Amino acid sequence: MRRTFLIIVFFLTCDALVAQHKNRKTEDSLKIALQKTGDDTLRVNALLELANYHYFRQPDTCLFYATQALELSRKLDFAHGIQVSLLQQAEALNFKGDVIQALKVCFEWLPYSQKIGDKESEANALGFIGMYYSALEDYDQAAVYLKKALSMRRTLKKEPVEGLFHLNLGDVYSLTQRPDSAFFHLKEVQRTLKIFNNPFLRAAQHTSLGNAFKRIGNLDSADFYYKTTLADERVNPAEMPLHFSGSMQGRATLFDLRNELDSGVYFARQAFRVAHNRHLNTLIYESSDLLSKLYRKQGKLDSAMHYMELAKNTNESMYGKKKFTGLQLVLLQEQRRNQEIQQEEERNRNRIFQIGLITIITIVLIAGMLLLRSYRKKQKANLALERTLSELKSTQSQLIHTEKMASLGALVAGIAHEIKNPLNFVNNFAEVNKELLSELDDAIEKENLSDVKSIAKNISNNQEKINHHGKRADGIVKSMLQHSRTGTGQKELTDINSLCDEYLRLTYHGYRAKDKSFTAKVETHFDPSIEKIMIVAQDMGRVVLNVINNAFYAVSEKKQQQGNVYIPEVIVSTRVVEGKIEIIVKDNGTGIPKNVVGKIFEPFFTTKPPGQGTGLGLSLAYDIVKVHGGEIVVHTVEGEGSEFTILLPLSKNS
Repeated sequence: MRRTFLIIVFFLTCDALVAQHKNRKTEDSLKIALQKTGDDTLRVNALLELANYHYFRQPDTCLFYATQALELSRKLDFAHGIQVSLLQQAEALNFKGDVIQALKVCFEWLPYSQKIGDKESEANALGFIGMYYSALEDYDQAAVYLKKALSMRRTLKKEPVEGLFHLNLGDVYSLTQRPDSAFFHLKEVQRTLKIFNNPFLRAAQHTSLGNAFKRIGNLDSADFYYKTTLADERVNPAEMPLHFSGSMQGRATLFDLRNELDSGVYFARQAFRVAHNRHLNTLIYESSDLLSKLYRKQGKLDSAMHYMELAKNTNESMYGKKKFTGLQLVLLQEQRRNQEIQQEEERNRNRIFQIGLITIITIVLIAGMLLLRSYRKKQKANLALERTLSELKSTQSQLIHTEKMASLGALVAGIAHEIKNPLNFVNNFAEVNKELLSELDDAIEKENLSDVKSIAKNISNNQEKINHHGKRADGIVKSMLQHSRTGTGQKELTDINSLCDEYLRLTYHGYRAKDKSFTAKVETHFDPSIEKIMIVAQDMGRVVLNVINNAFYAVSEKKQQQGNVYIPEVIVSTRVVEGKIEIIVKDNGTGIPKNVVGKIFEPFFTTKPPGQGTGLGLSLAYDIVKVHGGEIVVHTVEGEGSEFTILLPLSKNS
């Protein structure tokens, strides 16, 4: 059953968003006031008040006036009017059951608020998006947006809408079987009520508490809160139809659980009547679905079929194929907008970097000119010295770049192999979903609810697998990009075990790609108790890559010398010893001669043949580990193998 969220927002946020009179005006007086206005902001406010008047009464009429207000506000470039009319449009669409279009309107509202720098409006837009995602049963996205909204509102003036966001986040946690978090946020609503004592928010809190207690099986407490809501004389079909219908329906479900069917039917019919009179489509669907279930238990099949058909038609009007397609388009547009924002931020960063680089170069040039002028007598000697230094820096820079590209090249083949598996899974499950969707259409046409539920569950399971393997492929690509780009030196919490495992597999498959006949016994022994530590993951990745790469090179060389009698073996392990993390890379390869062991960490020294190494891999690794407050040591026996140990501080703040 789809969940109705208590969207009482406009009444909760009207103080901050709409200038209202102290006394409620009648529709006639509002229309008379509208006729006396021209195309100015006074007319916008009059249209907004009319939309507000019809907020619960007639969602269609509310949408009509809100749309007019939006058009005029845009013509006048009236920011306040644009934001409020977008809010009213979204809520009217939501009450009509068109949550997808409501979400689309909010995706227009959010960037507009960001553009004009209205933090309060931006926070509210984020909260509404979260609530509409929850109405679409995308609870993960709902929690993300609601948390963002609450985080922003902590720095803003207190408003009733903050309590509403806590309320909806509590409902999300309740629906996803996290009762502790649910009750925490539902009780947080009380802080807002102490300040504003808003009757709509209080009724919503009681109904949500009733729902939360019902889900954990505490039916007595649930009934108490439903009764508390209905006992408030302000909670009636005229003033609070949404809360009245929701609490009536809540009591009906309790009677159903207690097998008191007559009482259940009575309260469900009350909920349906109010929802139907006020065109609250989501509640119409839920109450008619509940009535169908209750009548079926009573053996009244005609009534059960009537309400089942009504529930089906209402559900189709809100969440049918066309609506689903619309949702995909809305999400695609929002994704493109976010990508454009990210691209613009990247361009800005590049421009700042270029300006900084040009500034530095300019300063260097000016300083050079001053030095040349000051030491004109020593010009020839300085020119020779600068030329030599420039060539040395250029050579060093080229060698460092060559080393980085060599390490990247070692990853490419492994990445190609690693990324193939998750992509195959994604393609296979996507094909299966395509077939299941066809079967789902057939089952829907045959009205076989059991098959529909079974197929839908299979589609959902496949989608989770697609998402899992898609994230796996995305992680591999991000690892490659992170390894290839210039580092910022920014430390971040990193899982050492995952980092070692990732680079071990990629390096091994890289060697396999270069030499199809190459195989090796690869083992890992990772200490699961190791927590994440603060390191520059990109730099430490290069360290692990270079050391593992050298290990595979050593066993590959020994394999060529000894043939099939030799079994290459590389072991990577981690452990915690005396407040430090040890990363140990052990191989049974050629080992390192005693006379050169002391030189392997020196720049440009290499034991590889000319053209196969830069001599900078271990040197850079040594420097990176030192910067992290650690050390790297080697134990080797020529002809038997080597063991490199990287020691890093265990502290998360290192």
